Amino acid sequence: MSQTRRKGEPEYREYIHSENWRKKQKECLIRGRNRCAMFPWVTIGKSLGGRYRPYRVHHLHYGSIGKEKFWWDILPLCPIAHDWIIHGIFSGFRSAGRQKSYPNRFQQGVHLWCRMPNLLKGFVVLGLLVGAIAVLSGLNM
Repeated sequence: MSQTRRKGEPEYREYIHSENWRKKQKECLIRGRNRCAMFPWVTIGKSLGGRYRPYRVHHLHYGSIGKEKFWWDILPLCPIAHDWIIHGIFSGFRSAGRQKSYPNRFQQGVHLWCRMPNLLKGFVVLGLLVGAIAVLSGLNM
C-alpha cells in the first residue's frame, strides 16, 4: 500500500472505523446481492432464512479511499476468499501494507476473476469440472 496520500484523503485506519465506511460496506453487500465475488454460490451477510454469514468488503487497491466505487475499487467477499486466499496464500499472509507491492500479480489475477461476470465464471467452473471428469474417466479405463 502506498504511503503517499493526497491532501484531504482520510487516514486509512480512521476511515475503516468510520460511519461512512460502514454505510459503504452495507451498500457493497446489497449491490453484490449478498454473494461472494470470488465464489458467487456462497451467500454472505443475511441470508433469506435470517441467518448471518460473515463477509468482508475488499479493497482492490487503496488509491480511492473514501471515494470507492463498487466493482472497481471494492468487492464483497466471504472470509475464506478474503482472509485465506487474497490476504493469505497470495500475499504470504502479509497485510497489504506489509507487502512489497499490493496488489501483487497473483492478487491481480484473483481480482480479475472476482470482477468477471458470474455467468462466465459458471462456464469456466463447468469446463474445469467436465475436464476433470474426462481425465478421471480416462484413468479408470
